[in-house]
Amino acid sequence: MNPDYKEYKFPLIKCFTWKKILGHLSNVDDLFIDLLTKIFVYDPNKRINSFEGLTHPYFDSLRNKGVNDHEMEKVLFEFTTEEKMMNSEYMKQLIPDWYKNK
Repeated sequence: MNPDYKEYKFPLIKCFTWKKILGHLSNVDDLFIDLLTKIFVYDPNKRINSFEGLTHPYFDSLRNKGVNDHEMEKVLFEFTTEEKMMNSEYMKQLIPDWYKNK
């Protein structure tokens, strides 16, 4: 640290909302903005983790029956044994009942 500069006050910078940043896009979903807001949190203790992100309502339409083809369903709903054991509560939300009962 430079001893000649003991104190410096950074200027206050007003933050921009995601709506303002993405406002030029006509089809921005409020759920998408909510997801971005939760992902881009500086404090890692307050930021959502990957499984919380996957269970966000923005992705609910992917869990609807008939939306995806068979190959896509394998990618979306197949998890390793380790993932299933570590995150059993999230798995209940991530894997739809119609897929579990196949």
